[in-house]
Amino acid sequence: MASPLSGSLAVTIGSAMAFLFLDATLKRNVAVAGSGDPFDPAPRTTTSYTCKAIHEKYGVGLIGAGVVDGQDRLIMILATSFKLAGVAVAGFKPAPGDTISFGDGQSFTIVPAGSSGLDAVTTDPAKAVWNCRCRG
Repeated sequence: MASPLSGSLAVTIGSAMAFLFLDATLKRNVAVAGSGDPFDPAPRTTTSYTCKAIHEKYGVGLIGAGVVDGQDRLIMILATSFKLAGVAVAGFKPAPGDTISFGDGQSFTIVPAGSSGLDAVTTDPAKAVWNCRCRG
C-alpha cells in the first residue's frame, strides 16, 4: 500500500502554496563529460533551475544554541516547482554548494556538506518543501 504522503500530497501542497513563494533560481556547478584523465579535469558549467522559494532568518534560540550560525538563512523551496529551461524536473534535490538567488538581487549558497549544526538540506515527510541552510 502506498503512503498517503508520497507524490500527490507534494503536488497538492505545491499548487496551493505557490502564490506565497517568490520566483528564484537555483544554480548548480556541474562537470561536463571529460577525458577521465586526472591531469586533464573536465570543464565545469553552471546549470540554472527556476523554482519557487522564500527565505527567512533562523530564530535566536537556534543561533544561541550554536545549531546555526548567526549569518545562516533558511531557504524553503517548493519541491514540485523546479524547472529546467521551462520544463518541470521531477525528483530534483538541492545540494550543498548550490546557489539560490532571488529577483531582488539577494543570493545565498547552501552550506557545505558536513558543516556542524543543522543539515544543509532537509525535507518534510511529504517531500513537498526542501529546507536549505544557506549563507548570503
